[in-house]
Amino acid sequence: MLSSKSLVAFYGFENEDLIFPHITNKVKFGLLTIAGRDVRVEQPWFTAHIRQPAEIADPEKRYALTVDEIRAINPNTLNLPAFRWTRDAKVTAAIHTAAPILIEKDGNTVTANPWGVTPKTLFHMSGASESFIDHDEVAPLILERRGALAVLSDSREVYPLYEGKMLWQFDHRYGTYEKQTLKQANKGVLPRVSFDQHYDPTYQVQPRYWVEKGLTHDALAEHAEREWSFSWRDVGPSERTFVGTAIPRTAAGDTAYLLCPGRSAEENVALVGILGSLVCDYAARQKSNRMKYFVVEQIPAIAPDVLSSNFDFLGCSAGDFLTKRVLELCYTNEEMIGLARDLQHHSLPYRWVPARREVLQAEVDGALMHLYGLSRDQADWLLDSFTVLRKYEERDHGEFRTKRLVLEAYDAMAKAKAEGVAYQTPLSPPPADISLCHGADESGLRAIAQPIQLPPLEQLPDSIWARAAPSPQHDPTAALAAILKSLDQPTEIRTVRLAAVMMLEPHLLTPLLTGQDQQDWRRLVGPEAKPHSSNVVGFAARTTPGWNAAITNHRGNGRLIEDLAEGTWAPGTGLEAFDTAGWPEGRAKFALTVLRNLDIDTTIEAAPDEIRDWIGNVATG
Repeated sequence: MLSSKSLVAFYGFENEDLIFPHITNKVKFGLLTIAGRDVRVEQPWFTAHIRQPAEIADPEKRYALTVDEIRAINPNTLNLPAFRWTRDAKVTAAIHTAAPILIEKDGNTVTANPWGVTPKTLFHMSGASESFIDHDEVAPLILERRGALAVLSDSREVYPLYEGKMLWQFDHRYGTYEKQTLKQANKGVLPRVSFDQHYDPTYQVQPRYWVEKGLTHDALAEHAEREWSFSWRDVGPSERTFVGTAIPRTAAGDTAYLLCPGRSAEENVALVGILGSLVCDYAARQKSNRMKYFVVEQIPAIAPDVLSSNFDFLGCSAGDFLTKRVLELCYTNEEMIGLARDLQHHSLPYRWVPARREVLQAEVDGALMHLYGLSRDQADWLLDSFTVLRKYEERDHGEFRTKRLVLEAYDAMAKAKAEGVAYQTPLSPPPADISLCHGADESGLRAIAQPIQLPPLEQLPDSIWARAAPSPQHDPTAALAAILKSLDQPTEIRTVRLAAVMMLEPHLLTPLLTGQDQQDWRRLVGPEAKPHSSNVVGFAARTTPGWNAAITNHRGNGRLIEDLAEGTWAPGTGLEAFDTAGWPEGRAKFALTVLRNLDIDTTIEAAPDEIRDWIGNVATG
């Protein structure tokens, strides 16, 4: 019908409203209209997922696609695309019109493969189970690790068997079998890799199974010499659909498909950024929630020759822009040294800094939205379609942070394009700067968050950290901003709250200090630091409204990065806009330095009842 252009319309229905009352609501049906021999229809009409005939006339649900647009979206299968909303149809058609699919086929014959990719399944979890070795058998025999490969004391060499749930976007260390609980095992989920583990460039996730090196290389066949590949989950979680990243050479089960790219090193790494983007995720999820070969083969991937083109608004080639960001995002572990070597990068892995990673990914997504030719409205619609991601981020961060960061990058690039200048990243140092690597001068890490540094205290005049008059409305915001500016890594939330207490009630810190520290604190803070025996009365009532407003403000605008799973806060971007000079900066840095040398549990336990309750229960914003 598409070839003969005889398709007039196909209106797809769900039986949720029981139009057919004696048929289950799970059944779908449709109304098909076909033209006569002498009629050629260039733009058939469609609906999908509607429940009443009247919805056929709804312009937000009925959409028209040209035959060429249909072919562009699903050229291999020629499946009719089923969109819930008209806008989805138009945005998807625009994406596919701007970029070819990964692998184009005519039947089983490949007719176009611009990226030279080879999809692979190495080991089926059921059919190849006799080749799997339990981790408990391997663990006590490991002598050394060479990348992902483990060398055992009995001379065997084995690879960990990767599964899809170990992966996330730009992260091959997302899930681990280490310390998996019975409840998690019953649900088929893995413990998340912690920040400290992510920050450790030597940490490697624990698999459930291992596979002999020879069997793995046989399965990889002609790609056995490759040191890394792209891998994706067969089924994405509810917030993302096409989830994949670069992984080291290793064994992989059938829930972690492999894609071996065959272009230049720079192009191969850039492809990781393209496939890890929200644009490709959006395009894939319009086809299915199961990421099988036939779906991934039809993902629209910007053509390699586009990457070699210089774009004035990026200030470099698209390939260079993407490659630098993917390098910093993926090369955070020694296992990924092969990817770094491909790019002639010879430093140690990059530090894992969550605030930077969010911005890096947003820049990748923003740039690709421009490269795919999406308008601001289309970009906004695409982001809003990730409804579960929005729900989770609003729960955890008080905002749809991904959308804000991506649109900030998109808008900044659009402005650069309009003004004929190059986009300037807000990150300092810039992406993939060598100072961000492990083993580099620690000043590189300090530049990431730009933490406050104090001059020698003896150089500061008396009462430099005194407040003219306490302000319960404004002081908590200043205190929190100053604390965040002083952090160079994620910090326990209760430590931040305790530091804020010491800043806002400085007399509570004085008895905890000795010698020169106590003298400096009292001299620099002034009368507020004078210890007194009376309990703190009314602190919670005075402080909580301003404190919770400060958290909502900083968190909602990305200045506070919250990880509820780890119970930490870290500095985000934009804190430099807050003037915290004077008492906030001085007290924050001093208090945090002191608290590093104190036992937090003991310090909180010894605090007045109201303070202890505020830290544990009231300051929950």
